[in-house]
Amino acid sequence: VGLTIRPHRRDRRRRDTRGFGGVAVSHIAVVPYQVSIDPGLLTRVAAALQRQVHEHFAPLWQIDATVSPFVEWNSVPPDYARLILVDHLDSSALGVHATKDGQPYALVGTHGDWPLVASHELLEMLADPTGQKTRRGPSPKPGGGDVEILIEVCDPCQGKRWAYAIDGIPVSDFCTPAFYDGGGGPWSYANNIKAAHQVLQDGYLIWHDPAKQEWWRRDWLGQAPTDYALGPMPPTVSFLRGHIDRLTRAQRKRKAAKKA
Repeated sequence: VGLTIRPHRRDRRRRDTRGFGGVAVSHIAVVPYQVSIDPGLLTRVAAALQRQVHEHFAPLWQIDATVSPFVEWNSVPPDYARLILVDHLDSSALGVHATKDGQPYALVGTHGDWPLVASHELLEMLADPTGQKTRRGPSPKPGGGDVEILIEVCDPCQGKRWAYAIDGIPVSDFCTPAFYDGGGGPWSYANNIKAAHQVLQDGYLIWHDPAKQEWWRRDWLGQAPTDYALGPMPPTVSFLRGHIDRLTRAQRKRKAAKKA
């Protein structure tokens, strides 16, 4: 996908989105790229996402933005970050958010419950435009001391079973700041998460132990939550979450091979 995202500096206002590299993300365009989306559905989805950001996400995270639908790719203003709807992604993922030349964007495949995936990627792009941001808090592992937890606000409670609806559009539950800080709840907006650092079925959580220089991932993609010790990250890694996902898949395959 050829991206032409050029967000620029804006004056910070109350609840404006936190900056990445000094640039604040204030406007999000939901726009299809080489895929046909009914304009009425596109408008309804963007309206639901706008309500979620402004009414649910912003009061908890103090991060706000406008969300607007665009039917035409070339109609998107240059200072809008793009949530791009595509026919499919090159990977097995349903959606992804990343940066290109320091500029945030998200890709969402338009099959199945794509509005739910769009909600997931939108909120994570707002909370952490670069995909590298961490928040310090107590370790998810007992006795582990303070760690740096990757801020992927929808991953621990991702998926259809934990979703809720806004005007008939399914949207993702998301973690609150208390989820990372280890404080009292609520730990997710829809109250699906019942404790700090809890990973629900289909979800996962990533953190870094600075004392041991180790990265960890906990996921619940099988019968029970599983922790994976991933070791240090090479300094050449540019897409942290993608690299961690590859390491985890390799560990999972090795464990499965030992059981076979």
